[in-house]
Amino acid sequence: MSGRHRVVDHIVGHLAALGVDHVFGVDGANIEDLYDAAYFRPEVNAVLAKHEFSAATMADGYSRSGAGLGVVAATSGGGALNLLAALGESLASRVPVLALVGQPA
Repeated sequence: MSGRHRVVDHIVGHLAALGVDHVFGVDGANIEDLYDAAYFRPEVNAVLAKHEFSAATMADGYSRSGAGLGVVAATSGGGALNLLAALGESLASRVPVLALVGQPA
């Protein structure tokens, strides 16, 4: 990692300061910097899933269990759309889940 600080470094740092210790998601274009930033914050564990829906339900379950805020990360476009059904369930059940979606530069 270079000496410069990126916005994503501040986001992951703030999540760590809030006690977030797991980020669920699918790695891919436009979100890989988030996983790179998490790698340098050992207190934040990236848990990768095969599909965004699965990652979002993992974040929902994590939050429901009382372990902490469920955070899910996905790529832009189709990756973001794949989160919607699970996030809709979280919203309807009033389960706090934070979704982070990458954006092309």
